[in-house]
Amino acid sequence: MNEFPILGYDIGGTKIAVALMMNDGKVITSERFDNMDTDPEKMLPKLAECGLSMLKTAGISSSAVPGIGISTPSPADIPNGIITAPPNNPKWRNVEIGKFLSEQLNSELKPSWKMMPTPECWPNGFSAPDAAAAMQFT
Repeated sequence: MNEFPILGYDIGGTKIAVALMMNDGKVITSERFDNMDTDPEKMLPKLAECGLSMLKTAGISSSAVPGIGISTPSPADIPNGIITAPPNNPKWRNVEIGKFLSEQLNSELKPSWKMMPTPECWPNGFSAPDAAAAMQFT
């Protein structure tokens, strides 16, 4: 199997995790942010900057990343990459996260519904990832 990097965003009601990992589950780096009552207009630029910084530090070009994963425990408009109504974070209504990250990461991202790993799938060195439903932009 060819190895390739994945950039994953886990948008939760209390925290956001960002991870740069390989498709075999090896986490290169990760970061965590508080997401209690945050404003998406302030948080989205921070998330894009975090992803770009992770790629730069790891020496990986954004063009080498075939997919960006976004998991969220909320209703979503998957074809348009929009988080629509997260129950635990009312400020994150109708957030166009797919469009924003696509523009900021200079990638043409096409949303689809797939099973994919999220940043929390490999806690404390577990070797086999669990799958979680998520929006995936490839």
